[in-house]
Amino acid sequence: MPEFEEYFYARTESGYSSYSPHGEVLLPIETARGCWWGAKHHCTFCGLNRAGMEFRAKAPQQVMDMLETLSRRYGRLSFNAIDNIMAPEYTERLFGRLAETKSDIRLHYEIRPHFRRDQLAKMRSGGLVSVQPGIENLSTHLLKLMKKHSTGMRNLELMKWCTYYDINNLYNILVGFAGETSEDYRLQCEVIGKIGHLQPPYAIARARADRGSPMFTDPDKHGVGQLRPSDCYRYLFPRGRFDLNKISYYFDHDGPGMLPDQDYDDIFRAVGAWQERWRGGQRPTLQYRKSCASIFIEDCRDQATRQFEYSDRQAALYEFCMDAKNDHAIAAEFGETDWLRADAGAVLRTRPDDPAGRAISQPRLRQSNPYV
Repeated sequence: MPEFEEYFYARTESGYSSYSPHGEVLLPIETARGCWWGAKHHCTFCGLNRAGMEFRAKAPQQVMDMLETLSRRYGRLSFNAIDNIMAPEYTERLFGRLAETKSDIRLHYEIRPHFRRDQLAKMRSGGLVSVQPGIENLSTHLLKLMKKHSTGMRNLELMKWCTYYDINNLYNILVGFAGETSEDYRLQCEVIGKIGHLQPPYAIARARADRGSPMFTDPDKHGVGQLRPSDCYRYLFPRGRFDLNKISYYFDHDGPGMLPDQDYDDIFRAVGAWQERWRGGQRPTLQYRKSCASIFIEDCRDQATRQFEYSDRQAALYEFCMDAKNDHAIAAEFGETDWLRADAGAVLRTRPDDPAGRAISQPRLRQSNPYV
C-alpha cells in the first residue's frame, strides 16, 4: 500500500495546498508490472520494462481494497495508474465492480487502442476518465512498421468513442520510421482535416531509439543509423566525465529509409492547428439527433454550420455505420441493391464534395469535455 503522508505534510506546511491551480491531486498507484502486449509484440520504439517484460497484475479485489484505503486515508478520489498497460481483465472485473458501487473514483490508465464502444462505456461508468492509448499514428502502413498490429481505422474508432464518452485521450503521433513515405503523411493530413471534432493528440514528435527498444538493440533491422545520445545529455553531465553512450536512455538517430525533416512540416502544422482549435474558444463538433426513423445532422467542424437530414433506410444505414463497417458487412445487412450503392455515397459522406469522407462514420458527440 503506498504512503503519501510526507507529501501531504509538505504540501500543507509549504502553503502549496492553498495555491495549487491544478485542481484535485491524482494519487499515483501501481496495479501491474511488465507488458503483456510487449511480451508478444515488442513495439519498435519502446525501451520500457528492461528489467522484465513478464506481465503480472494485482487481483481486481486487491485494487478495490487499495482504492478504498487510500480514499479513506487521504480524502482523495482521483488516481493515476502508472502501469505500462492495463490488465485486460480489469475491463469487466474491476471497472464493472466500480460501476456497481456508484463511486466517484476517477482513474487514469495506459491502454491498448483495441477497446470496443461498449467496453469504453462500461469503463467510463466505472470511473475511467483518462487514458494514454498506444495510438501513435493514423497510418496503417506506419503502424505496421512500428509493429503495433493495429490499423488507422481502429485508432480513429478509439478516438471517436473516447471523445463521445468524455474520456481524456492523451495519445501521441510519432514520425520517423524506416520505410515511411511522403504519401503516408499526406493521407494523414487529409484525415486530420475531417476529424477536427475529435480530441487532438497530446503531442507529435519524432520517434526515439530509447535504450532497450528494438530500434536500439537491433538498429540495422529497423533502419536506424548514426545512433547517438540525445543532445540534452551534453547539458546535464560535465564534459569528459562520463561515457554518454553507456549512461544515456534517450538516443537520436538518422536512417536511410527515413524522410527529410521538411517532409513532416505539413503534418506538424495540421496537428498544431487542430490542437489550437481545441484550446481556444468553441470546439468543432459533429452531432446528430434522432427521431423514430430520421436523423438530423449538424456539422460544425468548419466555421459555417451545415445541416443534413436522412430518413428510413438512409438513416438506418448511417446508424449501422456508427461503428466502422466494410462493404461486405453493409451488403450483408442491407442486401446488394441499387439503392444501397447510390445512397452509401450520399449518406456516408460527411461532406457532399468529399468522396473520401465515407470511411469515417460519426456518433452523436456531446458539446463539452470537462476532463480535457
